[in-house]
Amino acid sequence: GKQHRVAGVKSGRYEVAELRQKLRDAWAGGKWATHQEQRQAQRQPTIGRLLDSYLLHQQQQADRGRIRQPTLDNYIVHRRRLRKLDAILVKQVGLSHLQQAVYDLEDAGYAPATIRFTMNTLRQAWSHGRARGWVPARDLPKVDLPQPERRRNDYTPSYEEIFLVRDAMLKPWHRIMLDALTETGARPGEVSVWRWQSYRKDNRVLLDGKTGPRWVPMTDRLQASMHAWHVMQGEPNKGPVWPGIDASVTFRE
Repeated sequence: GKQHRVAGVKSGRYEVAELRQKLRDAWAGGKWATHQEQRQAQRQPTIGRLLDSYLLHQQQQADRGRIRQPTLDNYIVHRRRLRKLDAILVKQVGLSHLQQAVYDLEDAGYAPATIRFTMNTLRQAWSHGRARGWVPARDLPKVDLPQPERRRNDYTPSYEEIFLVRDAMLKPWHRIMLDALTETGARPGEVSVWRWQSYRKDNRVLLDGKTGPRWVPMTDRLQASMHAWHVMQGEPNKGPVWPGIDASVTFRE
């Protein structure tokens, strides 16, 4: 069936910044849809509309300072992964729909923990809608989720091993992003949302993650790579550093 799309947002990949701005504009304008669309959504609410409404609620929370912007970005990423469910009416959603969503995420290569977070976002949106009378007064069916593998993280790869991975990457910005992860020790989510406003030619870059914003020095090698990439992009003063700033697709292309 037809996939629901946020009005004004291009079909295909959801860009975090673009959808974030759409949410902010909707909140600033005091409405999310026309009165006719609102009445239709109340009569036949879909999973897509439910998720978008929940995102708008989280945008309001971010604007009021109750959640951090990186947290909102995570909600946006999880919502994007569930777009195949958009056209399903909430009154018709069943176990088969949810289980197929899990299988699709597995086929896309997402880790078990990531799948759990994504499906939990849907459950949170369902609770959000149920509290407002938009969805049936029942819980979503429980699905079989993949179990995470137990692993030990006490192994640190050598520079030689990292360079082997780096050399196998085809896109220049993928290699520079790996340099950033290696040289700064930052989290993938912090590096993936870098913007040129956060980059300074005085050998520092601004990270904003779980521990809050902080300036981190760059090594000479990372500084040279970032400078070359900055020149290649036309030396912008703002905007995303990477062509795709969605953390969920950074190394999956």
